[in-house]
Amino acid sequence: MQIDLTEFFSAAGLTKEMEVPFEQKEVCWNGEQYPVSEALPVQLTVTGEGGGVLSISGSARLTLEIPCGRCLTPVAYPFTLSFEHRIETANEGEEDTEATDEQPFVLNHLLDVDRLVSEELYVNMPMKVLCKPDCLGICPKCGCNRNIRDCGCDLFEPDPRMALIRDLFQGGGENGS
Repeated sequence: MQIDLTEFFSAAGLTKEMEVPFEQKEVCWNGEQYPVSEALPVQLTVTGEGGGVLSISGSARLTLEIPCGRCLTPVAYPFTLSFEHRIETANEGEEDTEATDEQPFVLNHLLDVDRLVSEELYVNMPMKVLCKPDCLGICPKCGCNRNIRDCGCDLFEPDPRMALIRDLFQGGGENGS
């Protein structure tokens, strides 16, 4: 959803509180699509400070379905975001794009609320999500989810640096003994 901010840039002291729906059905991050399973309306407070300056503050609560970092089972991961931004319009002689480079969610005095929340999500995305702290993950040999069943695959791989010692104990020494 887009909100016209034109009146806030010129009116000092004008403040509006708004409740705006988050309309995106999925969020793209690092080339992956994460479905939005729940999203409460975004709470916004927009204040005109005069002189082409305004401040935007607010909060958002939503839940994304993110795959577990070990077994790929979808995990409902909740986010509680709060943000504050100060927006300045370009002075005469400056290009509008230079003034709004730091705020890609404001273009031509229009606030893109979904983009604002998405930008806040990118900053708050976890490095890894686990379905449970002791997740066993996927078997590297057969691909079975080891949380569901034990596949019985032998996962022991000897350290290749110890091959010479192993050969000595198995009778394959240099002297043939």
